[in-house]
Amino acid sequence: MKLLWSSRSPFARKVCIALHELKIDDQVERVPCTVISSVKTPKEVLSINPLGKIPALQLNDGTHLYDSRVICEYLDLTYGPTLYPSDNQQRIRHLKWQSLADGIQDALLLWRSEIGRGEQCSNDICSAFEHKIRACFIQMEADAISLSSSVFGIGHISIMCALDYFNFRWSGSGWETTFPTLSHWHAGLSQRDSLLANPFDDNTAVASTRPAFQF
Repeated sequence: MKLLWSSRSPFARKVCIALHELKIDDQVERVPCTVISSVKTPKEVLSINPLGKIPALQLNDGTHLYDSRVICEYLDLTYGPTLYPSDNQQRIRHLKWQSLADGIQDALLLWRSEIGRGEQCSNDICSAFEHKIRACFIQMEADAISLSSSVFGIGHISIMCALDYFNFRWSGSGWETTFPTLSHWHAGLSQRDSLLANPFDDNTAVASTRPAFQF
């Protein structure tokens, strides 16, 4: 299998963590790709995902899969089950956490793009993103006890990717102090092998200033 990915993509990281948890990461060739909304998408990406986004997975039979949710569920159905609870109530809970985390990451990516417009950046748009992110952190804090008590799965992977991406791209937020239960859960799960083996890496990116955010 061939995975189009970037070490800076939270969605690609989610897939890589899933591969590690399912013990099949050695069966997948990782192909580094750079996808920027303001730049023409590379042909190698469009040939696998016409939406021009990563991650995208090419199976051994030539089938193409995208996005991270579809890829992770395919991998679990094929090589699991491990990441999706069989109990319907627990499964829906994990899928809800995944949806929340994916929404956070989408918002952060769009927010960062807006900030990148420099003098043309809209304060109103940035304020709207900030309001949404605050609400999401409040929800994650409320869910932290359930996250701690439930069996590890796709919901945990997704929330961890969202929190780590926020730390990766935003500076000095102080969320760990404002949301102590969530912070305690995050700190403990950060030591899991699959997360340690798949860190965010910005060494190949163009240097940029990390925007500040204060809770």
